[in-house]
Amino acid sequence: MKFKYLFITLIILSNINLFSQNKLQNLGSSVNSKFSETQPIISPDGTELYFTRSKNSSRDDEDRDIYVSKISKTGIASGAKLLKGELNNDGWNAVCGFTADGKTMLLAGKYMPDGTLKGGFSTSIKDENGNWQTPAPIVMKGMTIDYETQTASISADGSVIIFASNMPFGKEFYGLFDLYISFKQENGEWSYPKNLGKAINSTAYETAPFLAADMKTLYFSSDGHTTLGGNDIFVSRRIDSTWTNWSLPENLGSIVNTTNWESYISVTASGKYAYVGSTNKSLGKMDIFKVELKPEQKPVDDGLLAFYYQGMIKPKTNHVVVVEKIEIKEVNINLNDENIEKNDITKIVEKTDKAEITEKGIINQEVETVEAKKYTSNVIPLNLKSTGKAIKLENLGTLVNTELSEMAPLISPDGKTLYFSRSLASDWKNLNRNIFVANLDASGNWQSAQNAGKSLNNNGWNIVCGITPDGNMVLLTGKYKSDGTLGGGFSKAYLTKYGWSHPRPLEIEKFPEQEDTQSGTLSPDGKVIIFSSYFNIDGEFYGTMDLYITFEKSDGTWTVPQNMGPDINSTQYETSPFLAADGKTLYFSTNGHGGYGSQDIYVTKRLDETWKNWSRPENIGEEVNTEDWESYFTVSAAGDFAYVGSRKTTFGKMDIFKIDLRNTVKPEPTIIVSGEVLSAENNQAIAATIKYMSLNDTSINGAAKTNPLTGKYQIALTTGHIYGFFAEAENYYGKHENIDLKNLEIYDEKNVTLLLTPFKQGQVMELNNIFFDIGKSELKPESFPELDKLANILLQDPLVVIEVGGHTEIGHSDKQLSQDRANAVKKYLIEHHKLSEKRIKAVGYADTRPKTSSTNTDKRAQNRRVEVIIYKKDE
Repeated sequence: MKFKYLFITLIILSNINLFSQNKLQNLGSSVNSKFSETQPIISPDGTELYFTRSKNSSRDDEDRDIYVSKISKTGIASGAKLLKGELNNDGWNAVCGFTADGKTMLLAGKYMPDGTLKGGFSTSIKDENGNWQTPAPIVMKGMTIDYETQTASISADGSVIIFASNMPFGKEFYGLFDLYISFKQENGEWSYPKNLGKAINSTAYETAPFLAADMKTLYFSSDGHTTLGGNDIFVSRRIDSTWTNWSLPENLGSIVNTTNWESYISVTASGKYAYVGSTNKSLGKMDIFKVELKPEQKPVDDGLLAFYYQGMIKPKTNHVVVVEKIEIKEVNINLNDENIEKNDITKIVEKTDKAEITEKGIINQEVETVEAKKYTSNVIPLNLKSTGKAIKLENLGTLVNTELSEMAPLISPDGKTLYFSRSLASDWKNLNRNIFVANLDASGNWQSAQNAGKSLNNNGWNIVCGITPDGNMVLLTGKYKSDGTLGGGFSKAYLTKYGWSHPRPLEIEKFPEQEDTQSGTLSPDGKVIIFSSYFNIDGEFYGTMDLYITFEKSDGTWTVPQNMGPDINSTQYETSPFLAADGKTLYFSTNGHGGYGSQDIYVTKRLDETWKNWSRPENIGEEVNTEDWESYFTVSAAGDFAYVGSRKTTFGKMDIFKIDLRNTVKPEPTIIVSGEVLSAENNQAIAATIKYMSLNDTSINGAAKTNPLTGKYQIALTTGHIYGFFAEAENYYGKHENIDLKNLEIYDEKNVTLLLTPFKQGQVMELNNIFFDIGKSELKPESFPELDKLANILLQDPLVVIEVGGHTEIGHSDKQLSQDRANAVKKYLIEHHKLSEKRIKAVGYADTRPKTSSTNTDKRAQNRRVEVIIYKKDE
C-alpha cells in the first residue's frame, strides 16, 4: 500500500514539474474577451491571425463569427476586428486554412442560399481588392450535410483536405470523431474521404487537424491518446507520398498542453510561432495563446520549405536559391528574416549594365536571374524558386490564352493544329468549358483561337482527348447525349464537308455511367484508349485515380477496361495520359511518384505488343515541371515541341505553354506521310481510305480517310518496320507504296501521291509491293499483303479474268525467270485464296515490254515489275 501511494506521489510531483514548463502566452484583451475565442488560423505570410469568437458567454454557443487580427514581427496579435463580407452568418463560422498563395480560404460548413450552414466545407476567394468573396460550397463525394464538420485543414497546394468527422466514411471508423483525408480532382470536386487509420485515430475524439506548410507535419487534438489533461495537441509526420502512412502521434508535452483543454493549433510556415486554443488561465471560456515550439516539434525543414506568395514549392535539399526575372529596382533578397549577403550570391546570369548587389544582398537594378548558395529557409519571397535551371515554359500568349482558364491542350501529329478547353466563366470551378482550336501559320505563329462549334460543345466539360493522324476523327471526353448533356465515357466525331459530325458515344463494356471522364488518349491507329478513372472497374485499383486501357473490338464496341498496374499507378492521382504518335511513349500527370510540385509530368515506354508491360515512369524534369501544377502534356510527332497546361505565370487561372523538349523525353522517331489520292486516268481527287501495315505482318495496322474538303490524306508511321500503304475506293485498285523505316533515327515528313486505277476492261495495274530475291522466283513474305488485296477484289467479282505479267530490266532477257515469277504470283492466289486457275493467266515477258528506255538507274528499275491486266470483264 505504501508503494502505491509513493508511486502516485511521484507522478503528481513529476507532472507539477512538467506543468511549470508551460510557455503558453495569452494574447491578451486585444484578441481575447470574456467570450470564447477558438480556432486560430495564421495567414500564409504570417501577418494575420483569423479566429472564431462566440456571441455570448456560453462555451457551447453555436453562433460564432470570424475575426481577424494583425500580427507583429514578435508574433503578437492585436486589434481584432470582425471580418467583413459574407463569411459570417447565423452559424458556427470558422476559417480552416489557406492555400499557399493566400487567395483561397477553406471554411467550415456548407454556406447555403438561405444563410444557414450545413455539414461540409466551402471556399472563399480573395479578389483584387483584398476582399473575401461569397463562400462557395465544395463538392466532396460521400459527404452529407447532416454531420458536423467544424474542423479541417487544407494543404498549401490546395490538393488535400484533412478533416474531423463523426460520420463514418466507408467501413473504417475507430472512435467518436475520426480524421479523414480527401483529394482534389481535376473537375474541382473532392474524392471520397479515406480514414487516416488507427495510427492516428483512437476510440475517442480526434479533431482540429492542422497540416503545416511542409505538407508533412500534421498537428491535431485528441483525448484518446495519452494526455496531460482532457484534450491535448499531438504531432505526426507523413512518412511517404501515399498520404496513408503516418508516424505514431507524439504529445507536444507541457510546452503546449496543460491539465485543461487544448485544441486548434496553427503554426507559422517558419515554425517560429504557434497559436493554440486553451481553457487554461483564460479571460473567457477559451482563449488564444501564442507558444514557441521546440525544434523537434516544428514542421520539417528540407532546406527550402513549402510555400511562397505565388504558390507551392516542393522542398529540395542541396539546391541553390534562384531569384528569377526581377522587374523592379531595390529588391532585397531576404530569407528567414535575414538578408543574403553579397558573398553568398554565386552569380548573376543576365543583368543590365548597371545591375549591382549591395553588401546586404540588395539588387538595385533589373536582373534576369540571380543564384545564391544554399539557404535553410521557411518563408520564400516573391521571386524565388527551388531550382537552379531556367524553366523553359513559354506562354502561348493572348491569341490562345485569356483571363479565363485554358487547359487540356492536344496537338495534332503534324504540329499545326492545337485543340484545348476553355472555361466560360472566371471561376475555374465552373464545369462549363468549350473546345477551342488554333492553327499555326506559315511563320510558325499561333493564330487566334476559335470556338470549335456547337457539334463538339454543349453544356458540359468539353475536351478533345484524341485525334487520328489524318485529323478527320477526334475522341471526346464524355458520352454526348441527345438532351445536350454529358455522361460517363467517351464519344467520337468525324469531319464532314459540313464540319464536325454530332459525336457518337462509344460502348465500353462495364464502364460506369456515373464515371467522370475528363482525360484520356487515343492510339494513332484509333484502336486503343488509355484513360484515368477513380472507379475500381476490373477489381484492380491502387490509388485515388488510376490509368486504365481498353481496346476496340471487331464489332466496334470496346473491351472491359484493364488497370495498367502498380508500375504506372500510385496511391494518388494518375491523370491526363497522352500517347505519342509512335504508339509507345506515354506521358501522364501524377502527384504520387514524388516530383517538383503538386502534379508533375512523367513518361513511360511500352515494352511489347501486349500493352501490359511498361517501363518505370520517369519524371521528365524541371525544364517542364515546376513547383506548381502541370498536367495535360501533349507532343507533336516531330517531338520537338510539347504543350502543357500550367498555373505558372498565367494570364488567367491556367494557361497553355509551349516547351522545347530534351532528347530524353522525346517519343521514338516518326514519319508523317501525306499527299493526295488521285485517279490514274485523269488526276482527279478521289475520296478514299488509306490503309497501312507492316510488310512483315499481313494484318492492317491502321487506316485513315482523305479530308472531305481537300481530298488530302495524312498518316503517321513509326520506326522499326518496312511499311506498305495504299488508297482504297470502290471500283478502283490502289497501287501499293512502301517505305523502309527499320532504321529511322529522326522525325521526317514525306509527300506521296497515291494513284487509284479504275478496275475495268483492259486496265493495266502494277503490283508495287511484290518482292523476290535477286535471280530467284520465290515470293518473299513482304509480298503477301499486296496479293491478298488483289485476291479480295477478285473474290468480290467472279467475272474478272486477269493476266499476271512478269517483267525484267532492259538487258536482263531471262524469260524463264520472269515466267517463274508470274507463276509464283498465280500459285499464291490459287493456293491461298482458292481462286480458279482458269481466271489467272501467267506470262513471262522478260525485257520485251519496258516502261522506259532511260539509262537512269532509278528510272530503269521501273521496268522490273509485276503487272496485272484485266482482259475480260462483263460490264
